[in-house]
Amino acid sequence: MSYSRWISSDFYTYWMSGKDKEKEDQILMCHTDLVTTYEITYKQAKDYVVDQEALQLDLKLDRTGAEELQFYMKQFMSDVDNAFRTDPDPLSEKKKPQ
Repeated sequence: MSYSRWISSDFYTYWMSGKDKEKEDQILMCHTDLVTTYEITYKQAKDYVVDQEALQLDLKLDRTGAEELQFYMKQFMSDVDNAFRTDPDPLSEKKKPQ
């Protein structure tokens, strides 16, 4: 599961399912402190994983922080890929048995 905690990290991250049901619009929430939060879409995460400089500039991170966050982004993308591979509509409400 894509999730990190402040105990051993400068980040608190988790996958937040938004209203959109498209894979590219899934959101990785990233808290860098108690008041600063970033909503990073799957599409943005894909871009940041290959462009560390953009990640550092946009989120005002040093190299070490960017590398750690890229690690969490890769886990998030893997979780999203797996969810959408096994269920074409993983965010739909499950039908109740009749």
